[in-house]
Amino acid sequence: MTVTADEFRGRVLDHPGFDPGGLLLALDEDGRLLGGLHAIRAPAGLPRYARTAGHGFILGPYVRPADRRRGLGRALLAQGEAYLRPGSHTLYLHGIRAPFYHSMEGPRQPYCGSTEVIGLTAGDEGLLAMARTAGYHPAAEDEVSMLARLHPMPFRQPALPGLRLVDVSGERPWPGPVAWVCDAPTGYGYEPYGIRTYQALAAVDGDTIVGHCLWYPMRQPGRAVLYELRLEPTLRGCGIGKALLRGALAAMAEAGYRDVELHTSPQRSPVAYPLYRECGFEDELSWVALEKRLRSDDAGAPAAAG
Repeated sequence: MTVTADEFRGRVLDHPGFDPGGLLLALDEDGRLLGGLHAIRAPAGLPRYARTAGHGFILGPYVRPADRRRGLGRALLAQGEAYLRPGSHTLYLHGIRAPFYHSMEGPRQPYCGSTEVIGLTAGDEGLLAMARTAGYHPAAEDEVSMLARLHPMPFRQPALPGLRLVDVSGERPWPGPVAWVCDAPTGYGYEPYGIRTYQALAAVDGDTIVGHCLWYPMRQPGRAVLYELRLEPTLRGCGIGKALLRGALAAMAEAGYRDVELHTSPQRSPVAYPLYRECGFEDELSWVALEKRLRSDDAGAPAAAG
Protein backbone atom coordinates (compact mmCIF):
# COMPACT_ATOMS: atom_id res chain seq x y z
CA MET A 1 0.00 0.00 0.00
CA THR A 2 1.28 3.45 -0.94
CA VAL A 3 0.00 6.59 0.75
CA THR A 4 0.77 9.85 -0.99
CA ALA A 5 1.59 13.06 0.85
CA ASP A 6 -1.68 14.64 -0.34
CA GLU A 7 -3.69 11.66 0.92
CA PHE A 8 -2.03 11.78 4.33
CA ARG A 9 -2.55 15.53 4.55
CA GLY A 10 -6.24 15.29 3.62
CA ARG A 11 -7.07 12.32 5.83
CA VAL A 12 -4.92 13.10 8.88
CA LEU A 13 -3.17 16.48 9.00
CA ASP A 14 -6.18 18.52 7.81
CA HIS A 15 -8.73 16.61 9.89
CA PRO A 16 -10.49 18.89 12.41
CA GLY A 17 -9.59 16.53 15.25
CA PHE A 18 -5.89 16.18 14.44
CA ASP A 19 -3.50 16.98 17.32
CA PRO A 20 0.06 17.52 16.05
CA GLY A 21 1.55 16.74 19.46
CA GLY A 22 0.92 13.03 18.97
CA LEU A 23 2.77 12.66 15.68
CA LEU A 24 6.24 11.59 16.81
CA LEU A 25 9.23 11.34 14.49
CA ALA A 26 12.74 9.99 15.07
CA LEU A 27 15.38 11.90 13.09
CA ASP A 28 19.13 11.61 12.89
CA GLU A 29 21.48 14.60 13.20
CA ASP A 30 21.15 15.29 9.48
CA GLY A 31 17.37 15.39 9.66
CA ARG A 32 16.91 11.99 8.02
CA LEU A 33 13.71 10.21 9.05
CA LEU A 34 14.49 7.00 10.94
CA GLY A 35 11.05 6.10 12.25
CA GLY A 36 7.78 7.37 13.57
CA LEU A 37 4.65 6.76 15.61
CA HIS A 38 1.24 8.40 15.82
CA ALA A 39 -0.34 8.60 19.27
CA ILE A 40 -4.00 9.58 18.92
CA ARG A 41 -6.45 10.94 21.42
CA ALA A 42 -9.97 10.61 20.06
CA PRO A 43 -11.30 14.09 19.12
CA ALA A 44 -13.74 14.39 22.02
CA GLY A 45 -15.53 17.41 20.56
CA LEU A 46 -16.71 15.53 17.44
CA PRO A 47 -19.84 13.37 17.95
CA ARG A 48 -18.74 10.37 15.92
CA TYR A 49 -15.82 9.78 18.32
CA ALA A 50 -17.84 9.96 21.54
CA ARG A 51 -17.65 6.21 22.17
CA THR A 52 -13.85 6.31 22.19
CA ALA A 53 -13.57 8.62 25.21
CA GLY A 54 -10.82 7.42 27.54
CA HIS A 55 -9.14 5.39 24.79
CA GLY A 56 -5.74 6.17 23.31
CA PHE A 57 -4.61 4.76 19.98
CA ILE A 58 -1.08 4.10 18.78
CA LEU A 59 -0.12 3.48 15.15
CA GLY A 60 3.45 2.24 14.95
CA PRO A 61 6.21 2.33 15.93
CA TYR A 62 7.66 2.16 12.44
CA VAL A 63 11.46 2.12 12.06
CA ARG A 64 13.47 1.88 8.84
CA PRO A 65 14.87 -1.66 8.49
CA ALA A 66 18.47 -0.44 8.47
CA ASP A 67 17.94 1.41 11.76
CA ARG A 68 16.23 -1.33 13.77
CA ARG A 69 17.68 -3.04 16.85
CA ARG A 70 18.87 0.32 18.21
CA GLY A 71 16.02 0.85 20.68
CA LEU A 72 14.23 3.43 18.50
CA GLY A 73 10.98 1.48 18.46
CA ARG A 74 10.90 1.10 22.22
CA ALA A 75 11.71 4.79 22.70
CA LEU A 76 8.94 5.87 20.32
CA LEU A 77 6.44 3.58 22.02
CA ALA A 78 7.35 4.87 25.49
CA GLN A 79 7.01 8.48 24.34
CA GLY A 80 3.67 7.77 22.69
CA GLU A 81 2.35 6.16 25.87
CA ALA A 82 3.50 9.11 27.97
CA TYR A 83 1.64 11.45 25.64
CA LEU A 84 -1.61 9.47 25.91
CA ARG A 85 -1.66 8.60 29.62
CA PRO A 86 -3.45 11.76 30.84
CA GLY A 87 -7.15 11.01 30.46
CA SER A 88 -6.73 7.47 29.06
CA HIS A 89 -7.72 4.27 30.80
CA THR A 90 -6.93 1.95 27.85
CA LEU A 91 -4.33 2.12 25.10
CA TYR A 92 -4.73 0.28 21.80
CA LEU A 93 -1.75 -0.62 19.67
CA HIS A 94 -2.91 -0.81 16.06
CA GLY A 95 -6.50 -0.71 17.24
CA ILE A 96 -8.53 -1.52 14.18
CA ARG A 97 -10.86 1.47 14.64
CA ALA A 98 -8.22 4.11 15.30
CA PRO A 99 -9.35 7.62 14.30
CA PHE A 100 -8.10 8.96 10.94
CA TYR A 101 -6.74 5.59 9.80
CA HIS A 102 -9.72 3.26 9.73
CA SER A 103 -13.48 3.28 9.44
CA MET A 104 -14.84 6.07 11.64
CA GLU A 105 -14.47 8.70 8.92
CA GLY A 106 -16.30 6.57 6.38
CA PRO A 107 -15.29 4.55 3.32
CA ARG A 108 -12.13 6.04 1.95
CA GLN A 109 -8.90 4.71 0.56
CA PRO A 110 -6.06 4.18 1.16
CA TYR A 111 -6.78 3.42 4.82
CA CYS A 112 -9.95 1.32 4.60
CA GLY A 113 -10.34 -2.08 2.99
CA SER A 114 -9.14 -5.37 4.33
CA THR A 115 -5.96 -5.52 2.26
CA GLU A 116 -5.28 -1.91 3.24
CA VAL A 117 -5.67 -2.21 7.00
CA ILE A 118 -2.87 -0.58 8.94
CA GLY A 119 -2.33 -3.16 11.64
CA LEU A 120 -0.51 -6.20 12.92
CA THR A 121 -0.78 -9.77 11.75
CA ALA A 122 0.27 -12.91 13.57
CA GLY A 123 3.40 -12.88 11.40
CA ASP A 124 4.68 -9.56 12.78
CA GLU A 125 6.74 -11.39 15.40
CA GLY A 126 9.23 -8.64 16.23
CA LEU A 127 6.69 -5.92 16.93
CA LEU A 128 4.39 -8.34 18.74
CA ALA A 129 7.23 -9.44 21.03
CA MET A 130 8.16 -5.82 21.81
CA ALA A 131 4.51 -4.97 22.53
CA ARG A 132 4.10 -7.89 24.91
CA THR A 133 7.23 -6.85 26.76
CA ALA A 134 5.70 -3.37 27.12
CA GLY A 135 2.57 -4.83 28.75
CA TYR A 136 0.21 -5.18 25.78
CA HIS A 137 -1.91 -8.25 25.15
CA PRO A 138 -4.31 -9.25 22.35
CA ALA A 139 -7.73 -7.64 22.52
CA ALA A 140 -10.69 -9.94 23.12
CA GLU A 141 -11.91 -9.74 19.51
CA ASP A 142 -10.25 -11.40 16.53
CA GLU A 143 -10.18 -9.49 13.25
CA VAL A 144 -10.21 -11.23 9.87
CA SER A 145 -10.05 -10.26 6.22
CA MET A 146 -12.39 -12.20 3.93
CA LEU A 147 -12.56 -12.54 0.14
CA ALA A 148 -15.29 -13.71 -2.25
CA ARG A 149 -15.10 -14.28 -6.00
CA LEU A 150 -17.94 -12.60 -7.85
CA HIS A 151 -19.98 -14.04 -10.70
CA PRO A 152 -23.21 -12.93 -12.37
CA MET A 153 -26.18 -13.86 -10.21
CA PRO A 154 -29.90 -13.23 -10.41
CA PHE A 155 -31.44 -11.05 -7.75
CA ARG A 156 -35.10 -10.31 -7.28
CA GLN A 157 -35.93 -7.79 -4.62
CA PRO A 158 -37.93 -9.55 -1.91
CA ALA A 159 -41.12 -8.17 -0.45
CA LEU A 160 -40.17 -6.25 2.68
CA PRO A 161 -43.29 -4.96 4.45
CA GLY A 162 -42.98 -1.27 5.18
CA LEU A 163 -39.53 -1.01 3.55
CA ARG A 164 -38.15 -0.39 0.09
CA LEU A 165 -34.67 -1.00 -1.33
CA VAL A 166 -32.94 2.01 -2.88
CA ASP A 167 -29.64 2.46 -4.71
CA VAL A 168 -27.51 5.20 -3.13
CA SER A 169 -24.06 6.49 -4.10
CA GLY A 170 -21.72 9.42 -3.72
CA GLU A 171 -23.09 10.77 -6.99
CA ARG A 172 -26.68 10.14 -5.84
CA PRO A 173 -26.51 10.80 -2.08
CA TRP A 174 -29.45 10.07 0.18
CA PRO A 175 -31.39 13.30 0.82
CA GLY A 176 -32.89 12.16 4.13
CA PRO A 177 -31.55 10.97 7.48
CA VAL A 178 -29.65 7.75 8.21
CA ALA A 179 -30.80 6.06 11.42
CA TRP A 180 -27.36 5.62 13.01
CA VAL A 181 -25.71 8.90 11.92
CA CYS A 182 -25.78 11.40 14.79
CA ASP A 183 -23.66 14.24 13.43
CA ALA A 184 -25.28 14.93 10.04
CA PRO A 185 -28.95 15.90 9.51
CA THR A 186 -29.12 14.11 6.15
CA GLY A 187 -27.11 11.44 4.39
CA TYR A 188 -24.10 9.57 5.74
CA GLY A 189 -22.05 12.64 6.66
CA TYR A 190 -19.06 11.59 4.51
CA GLU A 191 -19.21 14.70 2.32
CA PRO A 192 -16.96 16.87 4.57
CA TYR A 193 -14.19 14.32 3.94
CA GLY A 194 -14.61 14.46 0.15
CA ILE A 195 -15.88 10.87 -0.14
CA ARG A 196 -17.70 10.33 -3.43
CA THR A 197 -16.86 6.80 -4.57
CA TYR A 198 -19.16 4.72 -2.37
CA GLN A 199 -22.25 2.82 -3.51
CA ALA A 200 -24.94 1.23 -1.36
CA LEU A 201 -28.08 -0.81 -1.49
CA ALA A 202 -30.18 0.69 1.30
CA ALA A 203 -33.35 -0.35 3.10
CA VAL A 204 -35.54 2.71 3.60
CA ASP A 205 -38.41 3.25 6.01
CA GLY A 206 -40.27 6.43 5.11
CA ASP A 207 -37.50 8.98 4.56
CA THR A 208 -34.86 7.23 6.70
CA ILE A 209 -32.23 4.65 5.80
CA VAL A 210 -32.52 1.87 8.38
CA GLY A 211 -30.11 -0.63 6.82
CA HIS A 212 -27.58 -0.88 4.04
CA CYS A 213 -24.80 -2.80 2.35
CA LEU A 214 -22.17 -0.27 1.29
CA TRP A 215 -19.13 -0.84 -0.94
CA TYR A 216 -16.57 1.09 -2.98
CA PRO A 217 -13.89 0.35 -5.59
CA MET A 218 -10.35 -0.48 -4.59
CA ARG A 219 -7.21 0.48 -6.45
CA GLN A 220 -6.75 -3.05 -7.74
CA PRO A 221 -8.71 -3.30 -11.01
CA GLY A 222 -11.83 -5.42 -10.67
CA ARG A 223 -11.89 -5.44 -6.87
CA ALA A 224 -14.35 -3.85 -4.46
CA VAL A 225 -14.39 -3.65 -0.69
CA LEU A 226 -17.58 -4.28 1.24
CA TYR A 227 -17.29 -1.49 3.75
CA GLU A 228 -20.33 -2.18 5.90
CA LEU A 229 -23.44 -4.34 6.24
CA ARG A 230 -25.65 -2.68 8.83
CA LEU A 231 -29.25 -2.92 9.98
CA GLU A 232 -31.20 -1.30 12.80
CA PRO A 233 -31.40 -3.83 15.68
CA THR A 234 -35.22 -3.96 15.74
CA LEU A 235 -35.26 -5.18 12.12
CA ARG A 236 -32.83 -8.04 12.54
CA GLY A 237 -33.89 -11.66 12.10
CA CYS A 238 -36.29 -10.99 9.21
CA GLY A 239 -33.97 -11.75 6.28
CA ILE A 240 -33.38 -8.07 5.44
CA GLY A 241 -29.62 -8.26 5.98
CA LYS A 242 -29.32 -11.30 3.70
CA ALA A 243 -31.36 -9.52 1.02
CA LEU A 244 -29.11 -6.45 1.23
CA LEU A 245 -25.94 -8.55 1.00
CA ARG A 246 -27.13 -10.69 -1.90
CA GLY A 247 -28.42 -7.64 -3.75
CA ALA A 248 -25.14 -5.79 -3.25
CA LEU A 249 -23.06 -8.76 -4.48
CA ALA A 250 -25.27 -9.04 -7.57
CA ALA A 251 -24.84 -5.30 -8.24
CA MET A 252 -21.05 -5.53 -7.88
CA ALA A 253 -20.88 -8.46 -10.30
CA GLU A 254 -23.09 -6.63 -12.79
CA ALA A 255 -20.79 -3.60 -12.56
CA GLY A 256 -17.83 -5.76 -13.61
CA TYR A 257 -16.09 -6.44 -10.30
CA ARG A 258 -14.38 -9.83 -10.14
CA ASP A 259 -13.94 -10.12 -6.40
CA VAL A 260 -14.86 -8.35 -3.17
CA GLU A 261 -13.19 -8.26 0.22
CA LEU A 262 -14.25 -7.20 3.67
CA HIS A 263 -12.89 -6.84 7.17
CA THR A 264 -14.84 -8.12 10.16
CA SER A 265 -14.71 -9.69 13.62
CA PRO A 266 -16.42 -13.04 14.24
CA GLN A 267 -16.93 -12.04 17.89
CA ARG A 268 -18.28 -8.56 17.20
CA SER A 269 -20.44 -9.74 14.28
CA PRO A 270 -21.69 -13.21 15.30
CA VAL A 271 -24.68 -13.01 12.94
CA ALA A 272 -23.02 -11.38 9.93
CA TYR A 273 -19.89 -13.56 9.94
CA PRO A 274 -21.68 -16.85 9.14
CA LEU A 275 -23.82 -14.98 6.62
CA TYR A 276 -20.67 -13.83 4.83
CA ARG A 277 -19.45 -17.42 4.68
CA GLU A 278 -22.83 -18.60 3.42
CA CYS A 279 -22.57 -16.05 0.59
CA GLY A 280 -19.13 -17.24 -0.54
CA PHE A 281 -16.61 -15.30 1.57
CA GLU A 282 -13.58 -17.14 2.95
CA ASP A 283 -11.03 -16.06 5.59
CA GLU A 284 -7.82 -14.73 4.07
CA LEU A 285 -5.83 -13.07 6.85
CA SER A 286 -6.01 -12.72 10.63
CA TRP A 287 -5.15 -9.44 12.36
CA VAL A 288 -4.03 -8.79 15.91
CA ALA A 289 -5.11 -5.71 17.86
CA LEU A 290 -3.36 -5.16 21.21
CA GLU A 291 -4.55 -3.33 24.29
CA LYS A 292 -3.05 -2.16 27.55
CA ARG A 293 -5.08 -1.21 30.61
CA LEU A 294 -3.61 1.65 32.61
CA ARG A 295 -3.69 1.92 36.37
CA SER A 296 -5.70 4.83 37.70
CA ASP A 297 -2.54 6.57 38.91
CA ASP A 298 -0.96 6.11 35.43
CA ALA A 299 -3.97 7.70 33.75
CA GLY A 300 -3.57 10.82 35.82
CA ALA A 301 0.18 11.15 35.39
CA PRO A 302 1.53 14.15 33.46
CA ALA A 303 2.86 13.58 29.96
CA ALA A 304 6.60 13.40 29.50
CA ALA A 305 8.21 16.51 28.13
CA GLY A 306 9.66 16.78 24.64
